[in-house]
Amino acid sequence: MHLTDRTLQRYKKEQKRFEPIQSERIIEIAKLQNKGQEVLGSELSYNVWMNTKLIALGNIAPIEYLDSSFGIDILMEELGRIEHGILV
Repeated sequence: MHLTDRTLQRYKKEQKRFEPIQSERIIEIAKLQNKGQEVLGSELSYNVWMNTKLIALGNIAPIEYLDSSFGIDILMEELGRIEHGILV
């Protein structure tokens, strides 16, 4: 989301709302997390997957794709392949 921890703390303290683009990204990431936990079986498995470099993603960890909607879409597609047993 390109926000520092300090900025997030200030938003919380001031009860400030996120900009629409930030809110949209939060929702996309939450959907990804829910799908990931469903497909991979647990929060722990999802967290390990997010931080493991994957051949299917060019030896890049999924967490590095969270900075754009396009990247999140790629991760959703990868989870769909895993869900259907299509492993690359």
